Amino acid sequence: MSVVKYQKKVDLSGIKKDGFAKTIRLDGAFPRINLYQCELDKGHYVTPETFKEGEKSQIFFFTKGKGYVATETTTHNITENAIFIPLYDTEKFAFYSTEGLEWLEITIDLVEEEIAKMDFARMTLPYFCPLSKCLRYEEKFKGNGVLSYSVIQHDEICGLGMASMGVTVGKGPNYVGDHSHVDLAQWYYGLEGNSIRYTADNTTVELKQGDMTYTPKGYVHASEAKEGEIINYVWFEYIC
Repeated sequence: MSVVKYQKKVDLSGIKKDGFAKTIRLDGAFPRINLYQCELDKGHYVTPETFKEGEKSQIFFFTKGKGYVATETTTHNITENAIFIPLYDTEKFAFYSTEGLEWLEITIDLVEEEIAKMDFARMTLPYFCPLSKCLRYEEKFKGNGVLSYSVIQHDEICGLGMASMGVTVGKGPNYVGDHSHVDLAQWYYGLEGNSIRYTADNTTVELKQGDMTYTPKGYVHASEAKEGEIINYVWFEYIC
């Protein structure tokens, strides 16, 4: 049996209440970390649950649609893929959907090592950034024209504990070549239009929009898009 966990996009239309639905994805893939698929219909809003500092980290990544984040002090327009990380439960916020809005919510039950890291230094919160404003970087194992965005950085000073996150974008035919992470567990989530074959541990799956994979640390993995296909996925990594 392959160590790679894979799940197709979940249809949330039948469980929506007041225009909102949320479901856990790949439940139990990694202890202490939960990823949720969330959808909010046009004209609706939701106030997410929050957590105390030192209890959980909470990350929201908007995967589709338009709307805005309203906090007690400011408003952020969502017009493209974007990230929002609240300052725990110190400031209330809500998400409003103007054209239908979808996002991933990631919660991390913090361990002592991670709490100590963020007590010493971390990125300034709350934090909002559209994808187009995120840092670009390059890796030699990716094909020409594949763009890489760092959404949360691996950084002792400007990072978020042991988490990191990014987006990979390109047009086929193209590829992300063989590589592995000796100390990183990794999730992939297909964004709008994504159509790739993801291979790890001798297992290949088709990753479309809304599909998700989880790969433990240490396994060589790669992705490929054929002519006419699109590479467009968000990855989330955690040091373990």
